[in-house]
Amino acid sequence: MFNRVLVIIVIILLGWVGYIFYQKQGNPLSGDTAVGATSSKDADHTVFIDADGFHPSELNIKLGERVLWQASEQLWAWPASNLHPTHELYSEFDPGKPIGPGASWAFTFDKVGNWAYHDHLRPQLRGIVRVR
Repeated sequence: MFNRVLVIIVIILLGWVGYIFYQKQGNPLSGDTAVGATSSKDADHTVFIDADGFHPSELNIKLGERVLWQASEQLWAWPASNLHPTHELYSEFDPGKPIGPGASWAFTFDKVGNWAYHDHLRPQLRGIVRVR
């Protein structure tokens, strides 16, 4: 009987320690992933992200302009350049991890071109930024 109680206590302690460690690592569900968070005042353009996609899904901007991606209050998002899943067409255009509900991420475009992108968490959601 004593051995069973000891095993249960050890399992509970290991689970608790694992949970604390997992939360401290900035996992996509912890709420601590607002990479490069900024306000819309610091951006030239804002793209809102909801379950239906990016709004607007097409932007025409000038070289050096900054675009802010703002996730809805209910949604995790990860805007990143194509190709999915490697983001290699413009590898810098990638926050590296999801942005949490209500959080934002901004990127300054320093390359001229047509930069297609997607939501890494929902790759069917797509957009394009045309930089001139």
